[in-house]
Amino acid sequence: MFHAAAIKQVPSCEYFHLEATRTSVLGTQNVVDALVYNKVNKVIRLSTDKAAYSINAMGLSKALTEKVAVAASRNNSSTTACLTRYGIL
Repeated sequence: MFHAAAIKQVPSCEYFHLEATRTSVLGTQNVVDALVYNKVNKVIRLSTDKAAYSINAMGLSKALTEKVAVAASRNNSSTTACLTRYGIL
C-alpha cells in the first residue's frame, strides 16, 4: 500500500491548521488502522523533506504522519511501515 495523501500547499496548512492535521495526521492514522485491520503486510508512506527540521504547519503535519506510521509499525508486528522523503529543489 502506498500512502501519499496530504495537503500539499504550505499556505493552506498555515491558514487551516486543523484541516492539515485532519487530512495528514488523522488521515494517516485511519489508513494505518485499516491496514492493520485488513492484515496488510507493508505500507509505504511518502513524505517530504519539509518533515525534517519543520518550520511551518505543513512540515509539522508531515513529521507527525511519520511518527504515526512508525509507532504503528513498532506496535504491530504484522504491518511494516516504510517512510520515504523526497526533496524539492
